[in-house]
Amino acid sequence: MGAVKSLFTREKITIVNENGELEEKFADYEPLHNPISLLRELTFKNWIFFIVGLAVFRSVGAAIFGVFGDLYGRKWPMVVNMILIGGLQVATAFASTYSQFLAVRALFGIGMGGVWGNAIAMALESMPTRLRGIMSAIL
Repeated sequence: MGAVKSLFTREKITIVNENGELEEKFADYEPLHNPISLLRELTFKNWIFFIVGLAVFRSVGAAIFGVFGDLYGRKWPMVVNMILIGGLQVATAFASTYSQFLAVRALFGIGMGGVWGNAIAMALESMPTRLRGIMSAIL
């Protein structure tokens, strides 16, 4: 029973000791934090960056890819969007500074705005005409 319990209370980590050798140890998991209390730690500047990034960049993406969707159909702008946000999601992992992270996530927001607009338009195209107004309000 002790081995099963250790699966949920401890993690196996590999470190390099002072002699340059790999050494495996067991360490306790870090306790989980309440996400609401973590949100309270954000400063006013952090919230402004978040809101501007969410509102501005997604709106820009919706406008850009909405025009492309109207000109070229919904399929190819959606394909470009998916490739764009897939690449940017991977690039997020390689951002080494907070500024790089914000820049990548801003570009990701442009892609997400384009996906959202085109996806909503594609979803509403299959709705009965009389339901499109209420369904667009719900979505």
